[in-house]
Amino acid sequence: MATELEIIQTYRTKIVGVTHENPDGKNRQALLKRLKPNQRLNLRREPENTYDRWAVAVFDPQGKQLGYLPSDDALIANHIDMGGYADAVVLQRTGGPTLVERVTGGGRSYGCNIEVRKYSPDYTVYNEVNKLDRAFKDQLAEAKRLEKSDADTALQMYLQIAERIRKNDAEGLQYAACRRTRYPINRISLLLQNMKMPERALEEITTYESFSDYLGLLRSDERAVEKRKTALENLVSKNTH
Repeated sequence: MATELEIIQTYRTKIVGVTHENPDGKNRQALLKRLKPNQRLNLRREPENTYDRWAVAVFDPQGKQLGYLPSDDALIANHIDMGGYADAVVLQRTGGPTLVERVTGGGRSYGCNIEVRKYSPDYTVYNEVNKLDRAFKDQLAEAKRLEKSDADTALQMYLQIAERIRKNDAEGLQYAACRRTRYPINRISLLLQNMKMPERALEEITTYESFSDYLGLLRSDERAVEKRKTALENLVSKNTH
């Protein structure tokens, strides 16, 4: 597959997590010891990894895991999620015990410097989602314009956009990774709060929180929603007592 695609970017890094054992009991140090320069390595995304949402695992030619790319490498992870292809090649094995240490035990652990290669992606899904994003941009601008003069219509437009975002992302990880329009929960909850509908506002916030939002919110929107949620919960609690 890699030979049929154009390399669009390369960068050098190292494999991390090399001292751990694999779930099947294979020792990663033993696997690293057998690596040779210029060997091709496979990269595999782990979007459900609970420790690092951008986790990319590194595997040897036999499919045995060697470790991971350094954590929080969002660019390569996003490239793969969008349908792009990437692999790596061994540059140099590092570390390892000296001859004496091999006899006596101990010594430095093996490491591995690699070159990551990104290849041109299949733009089919990207173009499809990009078309949707352009429509969202116009709809969001119109909804924002209507907030003061016609709040009901603005709210319905935001809700429709939110529903379409959920449906888009439900199509699969590649669709979610290509999306560039952020979920309008800040505007939705603000309008509902201003319309004296705290229970409905909390319901929409809960709906958003149960949605696995690949893109996430802007930090300013995230803080505003968190603050609003607390205020709404206090108001609803006060009204029920």
